[in-house]
Amino acid sequence: MKLSFRAAGLAALLVVTVSCSTDEDAIVVSPVPAFSPSFEPDVLWTYQVDTTAWEATSNGLGAAWRAIWPWSGSPGKDRPLDIQTPAQLQPVLYQDKLYVGNGRGLMVALDKEGNEHWRHWQGVHASGGFSAGLNLIAYGTLNGEVIALNAETGEELWRNLVSSEVIAPPTVGEGKVVVRTIDGRLFALDATSGERLWQADRNVPLLTQRGTSAPVLVGGIVIAGFDNGKVAAFRAENGQQLWEKRIGQPTGRSEIERIADVDSTPVIYGTSMYAASFNGSVVAIDLRNGETQWQRELSTYQNVAVDLQTLVVSTARGHVTAIDRQSGYVVWTQKDLENRRLSAPAIIGDYIVVADFEGQVYWLNRTDGKFVSRYKIGGAGKGESTQYVGKHTRTVKLDDSASENPLQAPPLVFDGLVLLYDSDDKLTLLKLP
Repeated sequence: MKLSFRAAGLAALLVVTVSCSTDEDAIVVSPVPAFSPSFEPDVLWTYQVDTTAWEATSNGLGAAWRAIWPWSGSPGKDRPLDIQTPAQLQPVLYQDKLYVGNGRGLMVALDKEGNEHWRHWQGVHASGGFSAGLNLIAYGTLNGEVIALNAETGEELWRNLVSSEVIAPPTVGEGKVVVRTIDGRLFALDATSGERLWQADRNVPLLTQRGTSAPVLVGGIVIAGFDNGKVAAFRAENGQQLWEKRIGQPTGRSEIERIADVDSTPVIYGTSMYAASFNGSVVAIDLRNGETQWQRELSTYQNVAVDLQTLVVSTARGHVTAIDRQSGYVVWTQKDLENRRLSAPAIIGDYIVVADFEGQVYWLNRTDGKFVSRYKIGGAGKGESTQYVGKHTRTVKLDDSASENPLQAPPLVFDGLVLLYDSDDKLTLLKLP
């Protein structure tokens, strides 16, 4: 998890907070749990999302040009520079094809057997994952561009500028591409032309996590979470606000303690919407009127997983919690992965799948949360990491087995399979025996 600073003084505040931590303050990272696996996942295929020599050269020239003249030809003077921070590029499955990019300008479409259907060199840096619908693939960039490609051919259909970085996937549907930007704005673009239809604004706190909630579009309503701890619903046709609900409450003496971002993407199931916030709650809201159905105090900055019976959360503390979807009752909590910076969970049949900061991918029994299998992916490294647990900030010592974000996206589940996308731009598809 990363923070986005709105004022230089707050950066100094974090430095002081971290540097003043003592050994007593250091959070203990749970070791990899020991258990006897019930099965070993099989690797069906791998695919390396590599650029060609020409694409790599083009990428280097483009980076040099942006360093000299970052916003050549772009209107406005307040747009961000092309900051090269790690992207969170969640692949997307659409019409039996997998679409994924490597963050350096390459976009590829694969079939479910890992065979390349097409590849398209965009020359821009994708930053927030991909969304699909209406026969197009949409994504945003750190430069504040929204790009739409033809899903069948990879041909670029249009691109348009919004107000700032796009680090969450857009949503596509009902003739629109809806985008949430890091400066607290929500844009609806025409899916055919990219023309801006409407926008909605929200105030952004001085200090937030570096993450945004992806918007959701369903039944003529757009729903999005914001950094002020609120979830709001808008009429898709014109952007008129229908209701707003606070699920994260900024409290505490420091700006860090008052972080209450809603960075997880709202999930719609039937007439209910499920949303979560950092330093806040997981809530179920009636989609029709915005009334709270139940609320449970759990802090998370990851997406939640929902099916007919269960809602699963990876908390900021590194616990995996299963909640009865209809009542809000906690069914079980697995605490043996504490402070291991868990990914968003995924539900796959009788199991819950979640990954940690070392590239360990775990299968948990969805009935009781017990571990049933594990798979290791990614490289190794060491150092320190700043952890944000509840309202406290501490420095965590990482051992030699720790790695820097070995997975650049949470596990993607489809057809009883698990797709992993690591920081080396390699896709791995796993199947249980």
